[in-house]
Amino acid sequence: MQGEIRLFGRFIDEPRLTAWSGDVPYTYSKRTLEKRSWHPQLVELLRSLDALLGTLGISTPQGLNHCLLNYYRSGQDSMGWHRDNESELGRQPVIVSLSLGEPRRFRLRQKYDDTSAPLTFELGDGDLLIMYGPTQTYWEHALLKSRKDLGPRMNLTFRSVVV
Repeated sequence: MQGEIRLFGRFIDEPRLTAWSGDVPYTYSKRTLEKRSWHPQLVELLRSLDALLGTLGISTPQGLNHCLLNYYRSGQDSMGWHRDNESELGRQPVIVSLSLGEPRRFRLRQKYDDTSAPLTFELGDGDLLIMYGPTQTYWEHALLKSRKDLGPRMNLTFRSVVV
């Protein structure tokens, strides 16, 4: 489904398709994703990711309890610069991001330092990125449009929504 978000005071279509599952609602850019049941395969993945976080010593306020699926149809679908810093994610959000499909360039830039060059990661099929600690305070991230003819990419972002 193509959602609608609020950007700079006006509503626009998201430049990608989205779906979700979650034990609790999650709101970003004035869009609320209501509680929605989990597909059995997502439940297995969720349990594995929670276990991995435990092994790495990364704790979440409520465990991973929400998954946003972003489907990028081509290099023209994108996600602009932002931080996952909604209050319902707690002081130091944990975002676990699994990439599937066509590789894309994931960018990170420092929020309060315009002189540093952004970091670029080529995230491909099966790559896992975990953002935690002060990442959402000091860094912004994006999946920008590409001029290359790229195939589809899916991204599953698991988070811990504080209830």
